[in-house]
Amino acid sequence: MIIGCWPFRRRQRYGRNKQQRDLVVTTTTPCRTLQRRPPRLVDIRRESSPLLSACWQQNWNEVLNYLETDQIYHRTHNSGRQALHLAFMPPARCPTDVLRAIIKANPYAVVTEDYYHEGGTPLHLCCGSKLREQSTLVKEMVDTALQVHAECPEHIHIQLTYWSPLYQAAKCAAPPATLYILVQASHVQPWIAPWTGAEAWTREHQIRSLSLAFALDSPLRALWIRSHPKRSIPIMLMRQLTLNYYAVADPWEFWLSQDDTWNTDPDVLLFAKTLVILRDHTTSVDQLLHTAVSMYATIPALVRLLTVLWPEQLMLPSQEHGGRLPIHVAVARYAAAGSCIDIDAAKVLVILAQAQPQMLQVRDPCTGLPPALQLAPHAASVDLIYTLLRPFPTVVPTAGFFL
Repeated sequence: MIIGCWPFRRRQRYGRNKQQRDLVVTTTTPCRTLQRRPPRLVDIRRESSPLLSACWQQNWNEVLNYLETDQIYHRTHNSGRQALHLAFMPPARCPTDVLRAIIKANPYAVVTEDYYHEGGTPLHLCCGSKLREQSTLVKEMVDTALQVHAECPEHIHIQLTYWSPLYQAAKCAAPPATLYILVQASHVQPWIAPWTGAEAWTREHQIRSLSLAFALDSPLRALWIRSHPKRSIPIMLMRQLTLNYYAVADPWEFWLSQDDTWNTDPDVLLFAKTLVILRDHTTSVDQLLHTAVSMYATIPALVRLLTVLWPEQLMLPSQEHGGRLPIHVAVARYAAAGSCIDIDAAKVLVILAQAQPQMLQVRDPCTGLPPALQLAPHAASVDLIYTLLRPFPTVVPTAGFFL
């Protein structure tokens, strides 16, 4: 006999103010009810289940007729996919009202992996399909997933993999609102985004311990490939967008807005998607360049863009990095690679040196050495040292161990 799911309690949001509707506020409240047990699923051949067959044949009117039956807990015996999985498959064109009805009938399906265990939940499939454009639907799925996790914390275990919902959404250049909701949800459930690609090199051990060694194939890098400006850079619009985004109190409503002027420029809109991930690791606009140069998966083109948008940050010390300038942080990032040659980190050093030569004569407050001497023991080539030393060669006899 099939055991049904316990009643699913949706969080009532009527009467909440604008700030309380933010995902972080509404989904991190601890569940005060007793822990639930998920429903028992039945493995069955797709052809033997009318509900699964209707989903496979995209007969959505017939699907609605079977949602109130025990067939909602059927899953295919060979792939472990339920009706919600099949409705989100890329070839399917399931109406949103049918999707919501399936989720309501069995919310546990949102966090059920298929037998492949890599990107196998309906949320993964949703972020990889065209439905990622419907940010409100993605938010409903995320809210449902977090609520089910809260009610069944000991019975739901989803494998951490770099092929996460955020990675799939970023790879397909999803809207900023979709990316924002996934990034925020990852603070509650890491499987939604085990890492974003903007983490600092100081977290290298943590990243590798999660078996996320495909570091260069991060969500941020996948997004940047699709989103970096292809034409002339609209500097003023990008600067204004950045300032507005960091000043807004409700980012979710900000990204849902369609009235802003930056929405009319494709390059600015695509750059906005990059900002969603950067802001999650940056406390203020003044730290954008420092964050970009300290990333474990460095993106030289992004660093170059930020030097154009915010040239004043090249000579701005960062309190979060011990008063270091971006060039000092970049040298430390390069040295952290050890014996591994990090070509992208070397490119970042060259970009910074060309953008502001004056900072090459400023000593690192942590080591007391100018960038060229701090880099010397770790550089893979003499040319890289020469690039940092050429503007001010006189720093050599008066710095560090020459005193």
